[in-house]
Amino acid sequence: MATSNSKLPNVDPTDIDPVTGYPRLPEGWVWQQFPPAPEFLEDPEWYDTTGKDALEQRQIFSLPTADEQVEQILQLLHDFPDHGLNMIFAAAVKGNAPVIRALLDAGVKAHPEAGANDDMTLVPLHAAAFNGNLECVKVLLKVGGVDVNAVDDLGGTALMRASSGANPSIVKFLLERNADPTIRQNSDVDALEFAAGRGQLETVKMLVDHSIRTAKVNQEIPTEQKPTRGISVTALALAAGADSGNVEVIKFLLEHMGHTFEPKDRNRMGGKLSPQERKAIEGAVKRAALHPHIGVLEILLHLLTDTPPQEQFQDLGLSADLLEAFIDGMFNAVSKDNIEGLEFNWNIVFNLNSDRQTEKPQIVDELLHSATQHSSLSPTKLFLQKGSAGINTYDPNLPNPFSG
Repeated sequence: MATSNSKLPNVDPTDIDPVTGYPRLPEGWVWQQFPPAPEFLEDPEWYDTTGKDALEQRQIFSLPTADEQVEQILQLLHDFPDHGLNMIFAAAVKGNAPVIRALLDAGVKAHPEAGANDDMTLVPLHAAAFNGNLECVKVLLKVGGVDVNAVDDLGGTALMRASSGANPSIVKFLLERNADPTIRQNSDVDALEFAAGRGQLETVKMLVDHSIRTAKVNQEIPTEQKPTRGISVTALALAAGADSGNVEVIKFLLEHMGHTFEPKDRNRMGGKLSPQERKAIEGAVKRAALHPHIGVLEILLHLLTDTPPQEQFQDLGLSADLLEAFIDGMFNAVSKDNIEGLEFNWNIVFNLNSDRQTEKPQIVDELLHSATQHSSLSPTKLFLQKGSAGINTYDPNLPNPFSG
């Protein structure tokens, strides 16, 4: 609803303001909504009833020049002195280094303080790192004096955010300034695991190479003077890489663990697995099987089963947990109309393992129901053409349309 002190104006519903997302209004008019947004109820001065904050309302970052933006942000700071952190955070997201510098010069803190009742989710350095805004990162570190290893509400660092945000140039910059890649946030994840989970090969290589260089330096200097220690390829990093589906990331991580993939180098890939390595690879197989990521699975299964890369799999004899992951992956493949993934997991579960044959009819019927529910035509055709599913079977998990 548009509000003002006169009768409602004529509004062209096709003339959308790209900044607000609403049809343009004549000067002096604003959009309102009822019931108001939750943000308005929490802070009615900073937010309007649609949930837009004062930054969005004044459209400061849409002004044509940096000087105008700086002038208006300082006016906004004058009007809302308690919201400086919101402003500097928004500027970091936008990549607006001049505004950040102006706010810092005006006395706005560069990083929230837990003891000061600040919102620890508003971390400008992390926002700049995640969004690839290197100049903002530099200003916050140099002018704002932010610790390169400062943490947010989750215990995460700027290096973690840059690693998960596909920003290798910022990862490089932070590492050069002694960012610690071994810090783990509250959920027990480090920068390498974030990068692997996003399939960021360049960042993964950078973090591992940094670990190797650091280890070499550590051997040459006294213990009390050692710099940041290196990171290692953990089971979680391998599982995260498998989850990303990036074959090159998985190859790099496994090679760093000492496994090669050229037949001329080593025909028997899995023979030297330690119990810890086997457990890590099984965890990675589970993650890849859920999607399913075929290329990643082929690498991991060859390694896990000690099958030479040029040979076909035989009876795999996978554990019950792994088979469950492949079955779940079939349902995920069906929901996405992914016929290749479905057929790959089907082959693993029913053709290369003998333990689940008695469950096959029930699983097939459930897969058919899932395919029809998700309008996945290719799997539906496959099951019906092969005659392996009952078209009139009843799924007790579906709601009964005739029940009261």
